[in-house]
Amino acid sequence: MAILLFLVPSEVFAQKLTISGFVKEAATNEPVPGAVVMIKGTSVGTSTDANGAYTIKADANAVLVCQLFGYKTVEVNVSKRSNVDILLQEDTQMLDATVVVGYGTLKKTQLVGAVENLSGEELEGRTNSNVTRSLQGQIPGLNIVQADGKPTHQGSITIRGNGTSYQSRQKVGGSAKGAKHSIGQGSSALVLIDGVEGDLTTVNPEDIETVAVLKDAASAAVYGARGAFGVILVTTKTPKTDKISVNYNGSVSLNRRNIMWEDELVTDGLQWLDTFVEFFRNDKRTPTSAGSLPGNVNNRSNTYSEAYHEEFRRRKTDPAYENYGKIYGDGKDVGFGNNYAYYGSTNWLDMFYKDMNMTQNHNLSINGASEKVSYAISGRYYGQDGIYKLGNEDFNQFNLRAKGSIKITDWLKLTNNTSVFKRKYHQPMVSGGSQPLLRQFEHRGQPIYPAFNEDGTLTFYGASCMYGAFEDGNTYQENNKLDVITSTTLDFEPIKNVLKFTGDFTYKAIRSTQARVSCIQSGYSAPGALENYNSSSYKSDWRFNTDYISSNIVGTYTPKLGDNHDLNIVAGWNLEKTNYRRLYLTRKDLLYPSIPSFELMASDEYGVEDRGHDKSMVGFFGRVNYTLLNRYIVEVAARYDGSSLFPSYSQWGFFPSASVGWRLSEEPWMEWSKSWMNNFKLRANVGSLGNATIDPYSFLELMGVSKSSKLINGEKVPYTTAASIIPDNLTWETVTTYDAGLDADFLKSRLSISADYYVRDVKDMFIQGPDLPEVLGDSTPKGNYGAIQTKGWEATIGWRDSFKLAGKDFNYNIKASVWDSRTWVKTYYNINGDILNYYEGKELGEIWGFRTDGYFLSNEEANNWATDKFHKNG
Repeated sequence: MAILLFLVPSEVFAQKLTISGFVKEAATNEPVPGAVVMIKGTSVGTSTDANGAYTIKADANAVLVCQLFGYKTVEVNVSKRSNVDILLQEDTQMLDATVVVGYGTLKKTQLVGAVENLSGEELEGRTNSNVTRSLQGQIPGLNIVQADGKPTHQGSITIRGNGTSYQSRQKVGGSAKGAKHSIGQGSSALVLIDGVEGDLTTVNPEDIETVAVLKDAASAAVYGARGAFGVILVTTKTPKTDKISVNYNGSVSLNRRNIMWEDELVTDGLQWLDTFVEFFRNDKRTPTSAGSLPGNVNNRSNTYSEAYHEEFRRRKTDPAYENYGKIYGDGKDVGFGNNYAYYGSTNWLDMFYKDMNMTQNHNLSINGASEKVSYAISGRYYGQDGIYKLGNEDFNQFNLRAKGSIKITDWLKLTNNTSVFKRKYHQPMVSGGSQPLLRQFEHRGQPIYPAFNEDGTLTFYGASCMYGAFEDGNTYQENNKLDVITSTTLDFEPIKNVLKFTGDFTYKAIRSTQARVSCIQSGYSAPGALENYNSSSYKSDWRFNTDYISSNIVGTYTPKLGDNHDLNIVAGWNLEKTNYRRLYLTRKDLLYPSIPSFELMASDEYGVEDRGHDKSMVGFFGRVNYTLLNRYIVEVAARYDGSSLFPSYSQWGFFPSASVGWRLSEEPWMEWSKSWMNNFKLRANVGSLGNATIDPYSFLELMGVSKSSKLINGEKVPYTTAASIIPDNLTWETVTTYDAGLDADFLKSRLSISADYYVRDVKDMFIQGPDLPEVLGDSTPKGNYGAIQTKGWEATIGWRDSFKLAGKDFNYNIKASVWDSRTWVKTYYNINGDILNYYEGKELGEIWGFRTDGYFLSNEEANNWATDKFHKNG
């Protein structure tokens, strides 16, 4: 063996070389500090110092890999050299990256509108029920307000400004519900999923490739009336591999409420009663004079007396008392007559709400591609159990998407994208269906009352707080939704990368139902005395059917004009048609609560509604984007829209926009900044869009049909009323936006900054018109009489970089955004000056209240206070 060792080639025992050198930038020959130099296939590496120098030990035939964010990765063979210099070339991929815009893409450097792109990777791994919640805080100017945590709710989505509607309380002591106020035809953003108008709650987050938000009129101009208040473009993933790939990911999460109300309540019955009586005695707003004792609790007779209060105290504080700790008593002993007397300490919220609930999320995808065919199939299941301990609340959601394309020839491709969405949500509800559960606790859920009587029967309070309804599961709401969308696209490219035509056709069917079953809730307030909380039972059923078709034909022309010219021309045609039908049926008096059938009901009175509408829109659009010398950018766009929602004399509207951009970083006199500044662009634009989101048939004189409330010849007969008054003008709202901004990238695009300032004027808003004489006997119709103005700004700063960690690339990015906007009413009819309503000069979101001059430290100081017409002493 010793002899054989000498026959082994000497290369096996080759010594490692100490290799040194410099890493420099190829264009400037300047040293590059911080570059990572690794031995390929290993985790051995080093980084360059401030002078770009490095030293590493490697085999004589090793391969060195050098990389740094903002530069292209370089591999160099050592080839037995001890000195190896490396030249890095700038990676312009960040600047040359394409950004999704209306009906196409543009290079990032060509953008002159306010467009924000978000990669689908930034949404992955979030266990939210829908994409909307994952988008919160991700994009400056995108405002998403969630009303609650229900998985079906996507909240309100607005771009650059919040919603223009609100609800006010009419007066102190009046209805808490107050009045609703709205101005205009709506300000929600248009959501397009693969070019089809859709609902963000129905998109599988794992399917998303990119999300683009078009925030100003210039970038959204080609969408015309549909994108008046901004556009959200969601693009789903396409196969990118030449082999079959199967991926699965899943998660199980536990959710906990941010506020555990049950931990903050007074649940000791005696403590609550003492506080209630003390408040009653000192509150001058009570119906009786201050200082008197309450006559009852929650306006129910035989619920309070001094004897009851004293008995409660003994049961809670006197261990020697024979009834110490007992919560049931005889009402006769404390002046309640035959009614039960309760001495409980009930935490009603804790009886209903779980501490935590569970969510599960499962995703499976299969995709592959060859030279001619590509396909991708993905599915998702999302499930969430309820927040209640009882009531059978359950939420289930399913997504399925199949996307495939066939390359018929080198210049012709056929693509189909089909998605199916199904959702079912079963939830218990308060009998009557119009009140939240917490309100029941406020009115009937005092801690002194238990849910059950001593004999196991339900108390009246257990019934009115819905414990019986939730436990039996006979009072509920169930929502079902089924969406089927299929789009077929034909791409014709007669001149590769120069001229392309795309035609598509989409059909979307939405089938939604809502069923409500409400049973009579009863409990015992005295032995043998069953008392109903609500007087009747009912079943209601809603059916919402939508059929939608759309078609687009788009041509794109991008001629090769040399290095100094870049031209992108888009022109096209768009058609949409929607058929909507709503059917509602209700009937009272269920015979068998466990079998809620319309045929098994005692009442002969039905409530039936059958209504709907058809609407259509057609548009012609175009956009020209031209860049000179890679630094001067001009863009013009326009859309000519027609809508069936308007009368014939105003059905068509023309909406143009214009934009300019200047890349200062590409000027010859900015050459000195090339080493640290990669891009600095100023941009400005102005554009107008139309808004046509009004109720169908608003321009027609409509006559409603109802049934009389009185009997005529023994029956209720149908009748109609005079036709409604139509406005003297009805046309498009016009939304004009002025925007100025900058985009900058520094340090090989690791540091990025973006900022915008904008003004948005909305004119011809749909509001109530000038008052008409009262003798007319009808309300003033809505018309194009209002105007508002929004001013705002946005700023974003980001840092992205990468380094080697355990021999593998570790990429990270940090982004911080801040934005603000304010909206004022410019024109509005409010002759009475009602501050609860809109008025000229009103800032949306303002709050009216009293302003105090200070606090008096003594009665003497108060009596000496100077009085005027606004102040009065005594």
